[in-house]
Amino acid sequence: MGTCYTSVLTPGFQAQNEEAGLVGKESRRKAVPWSQLFSLQTEDGCWKLTPELGFILKLNTDVLTNFLEQKGVRSLGVRGRERLLDLLATFLVLQLLRAQMEQDGIVFKSLMRLDDASVSRRIPWDFEKIKKASEWLRRTEGQYPSICQRLELGKDWDTATKQLLGIQPLPTTSPLYRLLQCSQG
Repeated sequence: MGTCYTSVLTPGFQAQNEEAGLVGKESRRKAVPWSQLFSLQTEDGCWKLTPELGFILKLNTDVLTNFLEQKGVRSLGVRGRERLLDLLATFLVLQLLRAQMEQDGIVFKSLMRLDDASVSRRIPWDFEKIKKASEWLRRTEGQYPSICQRLELGKDWDTATKQLLGIQPLPTTSPLYRLLQCSQG
């Protein structure tokens, strides 16, 4: 075990992750304070990539933001950078919600379609807030085509957010994987 981690996962969650060998979906499921999470949603439907959100998602938002800075997010300008961080935060929240719903037997084809009216009756959270977030996501994501790949987060938002949340393992070739590890030196 000659590897140390500088992780986007918070230290407590990282320790749990290392013990289990992977991120346990069940432990994440039980730990999510949904009402607190939805209280962080902005009036326009998105979430901000704040330390408070990071705590709920078990992500170190400072490390993630620094990674994005290194990959050139500032080239989008101040407003573009802020919107991109909101976009990432909102994708992360909806991915967590999607994973929870899949565990409960509610399956969606896409993160962009969590507001599908045919299943709204089966969603235990505030459907209107989910709908608002999904609409914001569709409007905003279209303004930044291929940004997920350009910032080297992953091939698409679905994959990137699953990997950041620990739902899927990060490939060793991912720039995020290299970020998460450091040599003991």
